[in-house]
Amino acid sequence: MSTMIERVATAIDEADVGYHINLTKLVDGVSTYTLRYHGVSDPLEFDSYDGASEHVHLTRNERRARAAIEAMREPTTEMLLAGDLTVLTDEEIHRGPFELSKAEWQAMIDAATKE
Repeated sequence: MSTMIERVATAIDEADVGYHINLTKLVDGVSTYTLRYHGVSDPLEFDSYDGASEHVHLTRNERRARAAIEAMREPTTEMLLAGDLTVLTDEEIHRGPFELSKAEWQAMIDAATKE
């Protein structure tokens, strides 16, 4: 089995999206750029190259973030062990109903980053 870091890195890489941006109209000094994502039939139009580029940037980041979170859905053995070993003090327990869950989550993420 791969480490969590390897899983997340692979998921991010595979989530990348292909695209191309073309200048499709130039009328009276007004530009129209068309953005097409590979595998998506409907083009998007922007009045600037920067606008199309920003859309690509946001789309890529969202897809990568979603892929990373989905890759972490199944914890590694090391992460489960770290969560099981989490112990709270009486003071921490009385802070609120989610303190144990939060501490376990943080311990699991810490374990994943150390794999």
